[in-house]
Amino acid sequence: MARRWEHTPEELKNIAIQAGYDIMQERGFQAFSARAVAAKMGYTVGTLYHLFGDLDTFILHVNARTLDEWYEQEAAGIPKRPEQRARYFAQSYLKYARENYNRWNALFEHRLPAGEKIPDWYMPRMMRMFELIGDAMLPHAGGDAKKAERLAKVLWASVHGICTLSLAGKLDQVGAGTPERMIDDLIALAVGGKK
Repeated sequence: MARRWEHTPEELKNIAIQAGYDIMQERGFQAFSARAVAAKMGYTVGTLYHLFGDLDTFILHVNARTLDEWYEQEAAGIPKRPEQRARYFAQSYLKYARENYNRWNALFEHRLPAGEKIPDWYMPRMMRMFELIGDAMLPHAGGDAKKAERLAKVLWASVHGICTLSLAGKLDQVGAGTPERMIDDLIALAVGGKK
């Protein structure tokens, strides 16, 4: 078992978050536990609670790592041509969900206890993805930033629904076609009938 004084508190936090990140990817949210993370770190469960206070806060830190990674991937691949960006974000959303299902799912499965608010440090990580999509929708919203933001959230919710149904095998049951085709059709509608 590792000893706490071998690492600074910040190093320990990073070790814990990385262990949680790896376990979330391997096992998924339903099988995620403080005990498994502590064992992977080589520390006690008490160390984990000492560092983060409670399991919900720790899960937010793990999910923040997922959001950071996802954002970096999205931002790195933005097409130069503005008219290609909405489709890029929608299709890459599906790709990320498929390739990182357990971590993607944990973003939506984890819920804070009733009455607890999302911490201030976490909100920007969530919102910056909407900002990317909002920027992509700006040309299709006549340059109106508020309309682009609203369109971005509608687009996100629609693509998320397609991803969720597809990954659960429900699109096949109703003969809706491939999720890629559905997303292309959705984008065509969202940008005014242009593919």
